[in-house]
Amino acid sequence: MSKTISSGESSRGFTFKLVMNETTDIETNTSSISWQLQLSLKSGSGWSFYDFGVGWSAYINGTRVAYHDRASSDRYTLTAGNTWTMASGTTSVVHDTDGTKAIQCSASMDMATSPSGAGPMSLSGDWELTTIPRASSLTIPTLTIGSSATLSITAASNTFSHEISYVMSDLSGSIASLSAGVSSTSWTPPTTFYAKLPNATQGNVTITLDTYTGSTLIGSNTYTVPVNVGSDIKPTTPSITLSPVNTNAWLNSQGLYVGGYTRVRVQSSASPGTGASISSYQISGAFSGTGADITSGVLTPGVKSITVTATDSRGRSTSNTVSVTFLEYANPSLTTFSAERGLYSNGSWTPDVNGDHIRINAVATVSLSNEGNTGTIVAKVGGTSPDVTSGSYYIWTSTNSTTTYSAVGTVTDSVGNSSSRTLSITTVEVPFNINVDLPGIGVGMIAQKPRVFQFPPGWSVEMDGVVFPDANEASKVLGMNAAGTKLEWKALPVVPTLAPVATSGDYDDLTNKPTIITPVDYVVEEGTAAAGAGSTDNGTWTYRKWNSGIAECWATFSHTITAWQAWGYAYEGTPYAQYAYPTGFFNDLPQFFVTIVSPSLGIMGNELYLAPTKDMMPRFYPLRSASSSSSVTLSFYIYATGKWK
Repeated sequence: MSKTISSGESSRGFTFKLVMNETTDIETNTSSISWQLQLSLKSGSGWSFYDFGVGWSAYINGTRVAYHDRASSDRYTLTAGNTWTMASGTTSVVHDTDGTKAIQCSASMDMATSPSGAGPMSLSGDWELTTIPRASSLTIPTLTIGSSATLSITAASNTFSHEISYVMSDLSGSIASLSAGVSSTSWTPPTTFYAKLPNATQGNVTITLDTYTGSTLIGSNTYTVPVNVGSDIKPTTPSITLSPVNTNAWLNSQGLYVGGYTRVRVQSSASPGTGASISSYQISGAFSGTGADITSGVLTPGVKSITVTATDSRGRSTSNTVSVTFLEYANPSLTTFSAERGLYSNGSWTPDVNGDHIRINAVATVSLSNEGNTGTIVAKVGGTSPDVTSGSYYIWTSTNSTTTYSAVGTVTDSVGNSSSRTLSITTVEVPFNINVDLPGIGVGMIAQKPRVFQFPPGWSVEMDGVVFPDANEASKVLGMNAAGTKLEWKALPVVPTLAPVATSGDYDDLTNKPTIITPVDYVVEEGTAAAGAGSTDNGTWTYRKWNSGIAECWATFSHTITAWQAWGYAYEGTPYAQYAYPTGFFNDLPQFFVTIVSPSLGIMGNELYLAPTKDMMPRFYPLRSASSSSSVTLSFYIYATGKWK
């Protein structure tokens, strides 16, 4: 590369020049500059000079490379069309570390002007020297630990060789040594990097490219780039071990999963991704929880899916799902429990409604029979165990036909649960029996209780064409009730505006009993109920529902009046709350009345713009003839009647 810096042509045709040529040295990062300081005179100029004294000086990159004193004895001649090289030489310039260099150059000349000299002249200028190749560059793709990647070199010179190395945390090593002309290499980030990233999926690695010419280091470039933990580096699929946990001894011995009884123990194990650790085991599905060894609560019957998610310290997870069936279980039950009278003799049973002996047939059903659950039946009549047992039959031979017996059957299964059934085995059937020794009366059976009118189970009563399937229920409707040592004839509740259906009285015998009138109405439901929705007072109502469809409810409430307002000739108190009847009690608008119980103040007035409905009363006001400045707490009674069907 060459460079000429000129003063430009003077009016007399002289040109003062610094002519330079550059030669670079890559190894030393320097340029050798050969230079000439020249004076030219153009052809045809009439200003040639002879035997003139001339002085000069020249500077390259701040270094004076030439000097001559005009006062010396040297004399110089220059004629038109010629160039005079007054000085020449070579100088060395060191480039910057990146191989670039810009230099400043200047020169001056001093000689006489008269009669035909050039006179004083000067020049100056800048020169961008050739950039000397230094360190090469490296292209690095996405890096993943354990996966091969290609590193590509853009060489500053095809004569350069290269060394590539890495540093990651406290790990370091060589990647490759590449001779001149080799522009790429493959590198697999080592798996030892995993241990340096126990809690992260990405870290940084520093890669250095050293550039050499021969054995001389030209320069280095350093790159810090991310290196990734591969997405496949995650926990292994968790292994799951399930086991039943039963507090019931039999279920525990059988190792059964039974809904309503069993809890499930979940034990999980997984290996973390390389270099990480397992941070959690999350349980989901049939129940939720956290831990490598966790036990659920008691689960319901059915197929239960349990998912275990293992998460490592890098936040990566893997799941596994298993299923277990929880069996359905029900308490044992006696599906058959019946009794009959008869005679048992010589191992043979003969049914006879008048027989002294009793035979019970008891058959049970148990859950989990396929899993080994069995049921044990215990039957007793009159508190005694059977005299003979044969299959599902239990026989008592010490009984008689004139006694009513209570039979109890109980089945208990292996789980330890049991259920019972009872029945009454009446005496032999007779149309009518009067036991003067008790005394007592039996209809359809032999009397068993003193001063009691007895019906056997299953007998019905017909009155005025109305059949009561259960004689005992019929006696309730009639108002009869066995009460210890005497009969009590009870009057049915009185329906408003209706007369009682019987007269009350106690009788020690059956003489002079009152006439029983077929009931015209009776209570089918009674009790208490809270105020319905929208009530501004959550009081409690007492209610009755009658078979005829009549419904009635009543309650006592209190209300505090804090101010009285004049209203014509009366004074109006703070309005009472709005009260709701029991929810769904009336099916149409009922009638109601309200009265102040205490203290006696006056009358009540409705609030006109809040009309009553079948569910809600209107608001109302107390009225009095005189005002009062003190608060008053009123107690008042509400009664409402209407239809419920």
